[in-house]
Amino acid sequence: MPEGEAAVPARRRKPRIPAKIARQQMLDAGVALVERSGLTVGFGHLPLEEIIADAGVSRASAYRQWGSHESYVVDLIAEIFGRPQYGLGFSSGTTDSITAGLREHAALLETVEGRHAVMRDIIRIAAERNFRDLLASPQWHSYESLYAAAASPGDPANAAALEATARQVEQHFIDTNAGFYQGALGMLGQRFIAPATARTVAVATHIVVSGYANRVRVDPSFADMQVDGPALDGSTTRWHLVAWLTYQAIASFVEDASAPAASD
Repeated sequence: MPEGEAAVPARRRKPRIPAKIARQQMLDAGVALVERSGLTVGFGHLPLEEIIADAGVSRASAYRQWGSHESYVVDLIAEIFGRPQYGLGFSSGTTDSITAGLREHAALLETVEGRHAVMRDIIRIAAERNFRDLLASPQWHSYESLYAAAASPGDPANAAALEATARQVEQHFIDTNAGFYQGALGMLGQRFIAPATARTVAVATHIVVSGYANRVRVDPSFADMQVDGPALDGSTTRWHLVAWLTYQAIASFVEDASAPAASD
């Protein structure tokens, strides 16, 4: 080295991370990004370079695992929706309001009219709470982005995997809510009108709530639309429109368990 010339420190290379660990770090970093902000556009717009930096792995290691952005997204979707927090059942606030309604009005459950009035009022309160919690949920925005990704044209090699994940998540969501409806409506003394089942109700209410929430994303003024409807005591009160539609969907498929069955 010529006299007086400063020594330049050798550039350190990142230590090689085993492929299995690098893969999990990449997936964990992607999940963390989604949990921080949700997805307002779609999985296809996830910043892969930012995820690589957050994961602390080299670009070469990341691209050895996934040859393209889209193939990473397919694996990330499966990782996200396999985690417990993405079970996508009702929010805790919703279930708490249902439990509170059952406790507060337990005395009314002795009659047919009382049971129906309590069911109706619980739906009025809980359906609006569920809807507002849904709009605020990063998990729901990610859930909707999954379907946007599955429906969008892309690499045919990844399309089948995306569609399979979308179907699996949807079926899990419906099964979770069907189990809830089976128990909650049973406690309210209701039974399903054949051939309807708890799954019928879960699908119908899912279409109502998710469809309405997606319209709110287009026109936020829908978020606070209200209509007049019956209160617990039969007088008139204000209902959120999504709660009224949810009540109509449920009431179409159930009847009091004390009513004669159609085959009787």
